[in-house]
Amino acid sequence: MKIPLSYSFRSLWTRKLTTFLTIAGVALVAFVFTAVLMLANGVKDTLVATGADDNAIVLRKSAESETLSIITFDEAAVIGTQPEIALGKDGQPMMTKEVLTIINCRKHGAGPSDLSNVTVRGVTPDGLILRPQVKLTEGRMFNFGASELIIGTQTWMAQNLNYNAPGSMCYDNDPRNGAFLGRLYPWYVAMGGAPSDSSNPGKVQGVCPKGWHVPSLSEWNQLFTATGGITSFSKSGNALESPFRDTSAGGWLPSTINFTPSNSSGFSALPGGGFFWDTTSPPLGTPTFHFVGKSQQGFFLTSTLVPAGQVWAGRVNAITFGINGTVSVIQRQGNPDDPIDPYQPSMNASCRCVKDP
Repeated sequence: MKIPLSYSFRSLWTRKLTTFLTIAGVALVAFVFTAVLMLANGVKDTLVATGADDNAIVLRKSAESETLSIITFDEAAVIGTQPEIALGKDGQPMMTKEVLTIINCRKHGAGPSDLSNVTVRGVTPDGLILRPQVKLTEGRMFNFGASELIIGTQTWMAQNLNYNAPGSMCYDNDPRNGAFLGRLYPWYVAMGGAPSDSSNPGKVQGVCPKGWHVPSLSEWNQLFTATGGITSFSKSGNALESPFRDTSAGGWLPSTINFTPSNSSGFSALPGGGFFWDTTSPPLGTPTFHFVGKSQQGFFLTSTLVPAGQVWAGRVNAITFGINGTVSVIQRQGNPDDPIDPYQPSMNASCRCVKDP
């Protein structure tokens, strides 16, 4: 016996709530499915619209994204020889070998466990040529191949200066120390004969390369403020000191630091020591120069003289990093007791250059 169609309608009407919920559920599922398809199609259209027909990304076989793809530099070199790769004006393949990684960063103003994934891409000059749509909205383009870092509004060299200026030296006169720790400079050598400078930004290029200058006392204090505050050197020391502990390669002596610095600024301060003139080392009472402090302390010159004709110099020691009170080192501009060179400072120290504005 056939069931009349009117029976079905009457049954649905009788069970109005159940009918409504069923219809709403089916409609919601259809809406979500349609929305996902629209979203996927929109992303696809956006990628196509912002891409170029002659610009491609090469991934490892079976990799669904860049983060999952691993191609060695040797393999990338082989790809560059393929006839499908266009050549630039210099005759070289128009391709860029890039490194992509994801790091976890704490969200601004959030708790320690509130993290977000940040994609970091290492590019080459060709990478920007292949992406003409990339525009800088603030700041400046970084210098490719340059070892520099931005802390606050300042741009510092990421390593100690290792320019072989006349009068400078490596710790223990060993070039291997200079390669990792940089050279030690008398103040007048670092300044290139220029007078004291207390301005911010500094104005003395000295031994620094073109476009850079020797930091003044004010610029060092600005660095400390940006990394924890002038009155809290344990914070700035934690942010500025390198956690490197291999003393054979110029790292910190483990016993001098009872914690592992975060080096969150990337400054990577190392204990490069200094070259001192005093009467406290054997033979006692005889003024001599001697190397001291490697693996335990680092000293950094400023361009600023104090009224007594001495020079402020920053000191890295254990967890402190600063130019104030007991954690400061004063370097004299001239030492008339030195029979070899009366203008030789009492301490030769490392130099970190700051980029001109």
